[in-house]
Amino acid sequence: MRRVLVTGASRGIGQGVAVRLARDGFFVVVHYGHDEQGAQDTLAHIEEEGGQGSLIKFDVGDTEQCRQQLEAEVEAHGAFYGVVSNAGITRGDIAESTATARIFGHKTPISTLKSYFGHTLGACGAVEALAAVKMMHEGWFNPNLNLNHVDPECGDLDYIVGEKRNIDTDLIVTNNFAFGGINTSIVLKRL
Repeated sequence: MRRVLVTGASRGIGQGVAVRLARDGFFVVVHYGHDEQGAQDTLAHIEEEGGQGSLIKFDVGDTEQCRQQLEAEVEAHGAFYGVVSNAGITRGDIAESTATARIFGHKTPISTLKSYFGHTLGACGAVEALAAVKMMHEGWFNPNLNLNHVDPECGDLDYIVGEKRNIDTDLIVTNNFAFGGINTSIVLKRL
């Protein structure tokens, strides 16, 4: 059976990805850093649906611990078929949404694109700016895909969910916060 490691699989997107991969027939190695109960819940969900998996714990911020744990895992069970890097994104989401709420207020509509095409790393600013300008020009903004429950620790914002929303605006801000502190914000105004 092909083995896949899902980091940050104790809750949220990571948990959903882990369960889906198990449903698709993969043996899922459920990673957690601190939330052991959440990881056990993920594994229980996988097993309830007839899937297979195991747990692995390490702090993604500790390079030596990562190396030791992953080398031991590969030595014992062989190489992973794939790795889904999800760990740590909730902290970023909480910080980003809280900062946005503080600056712009809780009535600010939030539309994101990462759920449509993943994280484009260095290209995110250009891709998102083009899409945002097109939506502003056409007077609508896309919903946040797969956002069913907003983490209560996230900022109190007007998250667009379900379907697109018609919004007539002459000003938008695109924020691009990426791995390793690669962060940009662009303010765009209709001419």
